[in-house]
Amino acid sequence: GDEVGKVMMSQLAKQKVMQVQSATEPPKKMVAGERAIAVDGGEYLPILMREKGDPVEIVYPTEGTPLITGPSGICARHCFMIRADWRTSSTRTMNRS
Repeated sequence: GDEVGKVMMSQLAKQKVMQVQSATEPPKKMVAGERAIAVDGGEYLPILMREKGDPVEIVYPTEGTPLITGPSGICARHCFMIRADWRTSSTRTMNRS
């Protein structure tokens, strides 16, 4: 209930969590020394940073991670856009725009 939420938010506030506007910001803040860890963000950027020699280690939880898709499309001859939710839907209907 409300009390559990208040306790959780109070504990979270003690950690001085930084919320940023872009998925590319967490690893940049970490490499700049502004934060010790980055959670979420784009996976490709830490990989590129590591290849460049930045001190980045990618760690995945042993219990797994959620699938988070973004708007994407597949271009063919007629360039039909296929929404990302088609890939994960049980009905497999195609939405074209």
